[in-house]
Amino acid sequence: DATAYAQQHGADACLLLRGDRVLDGDRCTPLILMPDGSTVIHPPEALGAVHSVTLSLIEAALGDAGFKLKEALAPLAAVYEAIEVLLLGSGAGVRQVQSVEGQAVGSGQKLFQAATSALEAARRWQGLGSSVEANELPRRWALP
Repeated sequence: DATAYAQQHGADACLLLRGDRVLDGDRCTPLILMPDGSTVIHPPEALGAVHSVTLSLIEAALGDAGFKLKEALAPLAAVYEAIEVLLLGSGAGVRQVQSVEGQAVGSGQKLFQAATSALEAARRWQGLGSSVEANELPRRWALP
Protein backbone atom coordinates (compact mmCIF):
# COMPACT_ATOMS: atom_id res chain seq x y z
CA ASP A 1 0.00 0.00 0.00
CA ALA A 2 1.49 3.32 -1.12
CA THR A 3 0.24 5.31 1.86
CA ALA A 4 1.80 2.86 4.31
CA TYR A 5 5.03 2.93 2.30
CA ALA A 6 5.13 6.73 2.51
CA GLN A 7 4.53 6.69 6.25
CA GLN A 8 7.20 4.03 6.82
CA HIS A 9 9.67 6.32 5.05
CA GLY A 10 8.69 9.45 7.00
CA ALA A 11 6.62 11.00 4.21
CA ASP A 12 3.06 12.28 4.27
CA ALA A 13 2.11 11.08 0.79
CA CYS A 14 3.42 8.94 -2.04
CA LEU A 15 3.76 9.66 -5.74
CA LEU A 16 2.84 6.65 -7.86
CA LEU A 17 5.24 6.13 -10.74
CA ARG A 18 5.12 4.28 -14.03
CA GLY A 19 8.78 3.95 -14.91
CA ASP A 20 10.14 7.43 -14.21
CA ARG A 21 6.78 9.16 -14.84
CA VAL A 22 4.32 10.43 -12.22
CA LEU A 23 1.11 8.45 -12.68
CA ASP A 24 -0.83 9.77 -9.66
CA GLY A 25 -0.69 10.31 -5.92
CA ASP A 26 -1.56 7.71 -3.31
CA ARG A 27 -4.70 9.55 -2.17
CA CYS A 28 -4.40 12.86 -3.94
CA THR A 29 -3.76 14.40 -7.35
CA PRO A 30 -0.36 15.99 -7.95
CA LEU A 31 -0.13 19.33 -9.77
CA ILE A 32 3.30 20.29 -11.07
CA LEU A 33 3.94 23.93 -12.04
CA MET A 34 6.59 23.79 -14.73
CA PRO A 35 9.53 26.22 -14.97
CA ASP A 36 7.69 28.37 -17.56
CA GLY A 37 5.47 29.56 -14.69
CA SER A 38 2.16 28.83 -16.41
CA THR A 39 1.99 25.16 -17.46
CA VAL A 40 0.55 22.88 -14.79
CA ILE A 41 0.93 19.15 -15.41
CA HIS A 42 -1.46 16.68 -13.82
CA PRO A 43 -1.81 12.94 -14.42
CA PRO A 44 -4.23 11.82 -17.15
CA GLU A 45 -7.21 9.68 -16.20
CA ALA A 46 -6.91 7.86 -19.51
CA LEU A 47 -3.58 6.41 -18.34
CA GLY A 48 -4.75 5.32 -14.89
CA ALA A 49 -5.00 8.40 -12.67
CA VAL A 50 -8.08 8.59 -10.46
CA HIS A 51 -10.58 11.32 -11.34
CA SER A 52 -10.01 14.33 -9.08
CA VAL A 53 -13.21 15.93 -7.89
CA THR A 54 -11.13 18.71 -6.30
CA LEU A 55 -9.35 19.48 -9.56
CA SER A 56 -12.70 19.52 -11.37
CA LEU A 57 -13.95 22.14 -8.90
CA ILE A 58 -10.99 24.51 -9.39
CA GLU A 59 -9.82 23.84 -12.97
CA ALA A 60 -11.68 26.77 -14.57
CA ALA A 61 -10.49 29.20 -11.89
CA LEU A 62 -6.89 28.10 -12.40
CA GLY A 63 -7.30 28.76 -16.12
CA ASP A 64 -8.76 32.19 -15.34
CA ALA A 65 -5.68 32.86 -13.17
CA GLY A 66 -3.44 32.28 -16.19
CA PHE A 67 -2.43 28.66 -15.67
CA LYS A 68 -2.52 26.19 -18.57
CA LEU A 69 -3.51 22.77 -17.26
CA LYS A 70 -2.14 19.84 -19.22
CA GLU A 71 -2.73 16.13 -18.71
CA ALA A 72 0.57 14.29 -19.00
CA LEU A 73 2.80 11.79 -17.27
CA ALA A 74 5.46 14.17 -15.99
CA PRO A 75 8.96 12.78 -15.57
CA LEU A 76 10.03 12.57 -11.94
CA ALA A 77 12.85 14.99 -12.86
CA ALA A 78 10.15 17.62 -13.60
CA VAL A 79 9.02 17.40 -9.97
CA TYR A 80 12.48 18.43 -8.81
CA GLU A 81 12.66 21.25 -11.38
CA ALA A 82 9.12 22.55 -10.74
CA ILE A 83 8.33 26.00 -9.41
CA GLU A 84 5.65 24.42 -7.23
CA VAL A 85 4.24 20.95 -6.56
CA LEU A 86 0.79 20.65 -5.01
CA LEU A 87 -1.36 17.75 -3.90
CA LEU A 88 -5.15 18.06 -4.21
CA GLY A 89 -7.71 15.85 -2.54
CA SER A 90 -11.26 15.85 -1.24
CA GLY A 91 -10.02 15.31 2.29
CA ALA A 92 -6.66 17.07 2.02
CA GLY A 93 -7.80 20.16 0.15
CA VAL A 94 -4.72 21.86 -1.30
CA ARG A 95 -1.32 20.95 0.12
CA GLN A 96 2.05 22.27 -0.96
CA VAL A 97 4.82 19.70 -1.32
CA GLN A 98 8.05 20.78 0.34
CA SER A 99 10.25 17.80 -0.49
CA VAL A 100 10.30 14.54 -2.41
CA GLU A 101 12.51 11.76 -1.09
CA GLY A 102 14.25 14.30 1.13
CA GLN A 103 15.07 16.71 -1.71
CA ALA A 104 13.49 20.18 -1.57
CA VAL A 105 11.14 21.08 -4.42
CA GLY A 106 9.97 24.47 -5.67
CA SER A 107 8.65 26.81 -3.02
CA GLY A 108 6.61 29.19 -5.18
CA GLN A 109 3.26 30.43 -3.92
CA LYS A 110 1.33 31.56 -7.02
CA LEU A 111 -0.30 28.22 -7.87
CA PHE A 112 -0.88 27.38 -4.20
CA GLN A 113 -2.65 30.69 -3.58
CA ALA A 114 -4.75 30.39 -6.75
CA ALA A 115 -5.75 26.79 -5.98
CA THR A 116 -6.54 27.55 -2.33
CA SER A 117 -8.66 30.58 -3.24
CA ALA A 118 -10.47 28.66 -5.97
CA LEU A 119 -11.28 25.77 -3.64
CA GLU A 120 -12.53 28.13 -0.92
CA ALA A 121 -14.74 29.87 -3.49
CA ALA A 122 -16.06 26.53 -4.77
CA ARG A 123 -16.92 25.43 -1.24
CA ARG A 124 -18.75 28.71 -0.55
CA TRP A 125 -20.61 28.44 -3.85
CA GLN A 126 -21.69 24.92 -3.06
CA GLY A 127 -22.71 25.89 0.44
CA LEU A 128 -20.26 23.47 2.04
CA GLY A 129 -19.61 24.22 5.65
CA SER A 130 -18.43 22.38 8.69
CA SER A 131 -21.88 21.65 10.14
CA VAL A 132 -23.44 18.34 9.09
CA GLU A 133 -26.75 16.74 10.03
CA ALA A 134 -27.50 13.03 9.68
CA ASN A 135 -30.97 12.18 8.49
CA GLU A 136 -32.60 8.95 7.36
CA LEU A 137 -33.35 8.78 3.65
CA PRO A 138 -37.02 8.95 2.65
CA ARG A 139 -38.53 5.47 2.33
CA ARG A 140 -38.62 5.62 -1.46
CA TRP A 141 -34.84 6.12 -1.50
CA ALA A 142 -33.97 3.79 1.40
CA LEU A 143 -31.83 0.78 0.62
CA PRO A 144 -33.12 -2.68 1.59
